[in-house]
Amino acid sequence: MSNEEDTAYLERLVHPERFQTTSSVLDSVDGPIKGIYAWWFKSESLAAPVDGTIRARAGCLLYVGIGPSRANSKRNLRKRLQDHINPDASRSTLRRSLGCLLAESLQLRLRVTRTSNGGQTLHCGLGEGEATLSTWMANNSRISWIEHPEPWLLEQLALRRLTLPLNLDGNAHCAFSATLLRIREQHFASAAKMYRDAGL
Repeated sequence: MSNEEDTAYLERLVHPERFQTTSSVLDSVDGPIKGIYAWWFKSESLAAPVDGTIRARAGCLLYVGIGPSRANSKRNLRKRLQDHINPDASRSTLRRSLGCLLAESLQLRLRVTRTSNGGQTLHCGLGEGEATLSTWMANNSRISWIEHPEPWLLEQLALRRLTLPLNLDGNAHCAFSATLLRIREQHFASAAKMYRDAGL
């Protein structure tokens, strides 16, 4: 696919005909398709910089994601969106980031909710705070998405051209990504300590 074609796809993503809510977006995705999604937030709702971001009636575009992430993955667009909407931040980078940024205002706390590799790898969610975060996302965010045959390539273009404060991978040129990583690491360290202190 040519650069001009991908540019046209990106324009459709950031200037959608309609925005979806967290309750409507899954029904809007027809079948196991490949694609890219954009998450928009009310500018005053989140302690993240919005300078340079794209603004629309739904808010500021702060995050993009894709499904699948590579050609041989079965994690299609609908499954990836579901990861962010389901009340389990341990399976969603976006939910974990939001949980950390909103920890003080929403009284959220990252905690170890599951383990893998015989207990060696800790996965953090928000426990009882998941419902609070889901309500916040329903009230303060909107989603746009488009179908694309190779979304991992379009995501690279989006990361190069757009200011996306909540994206982490491949986004080192965005100054806030380093700040967000530090915030997440602090919350994860606290959750891990609490887990180990409890002798779990």
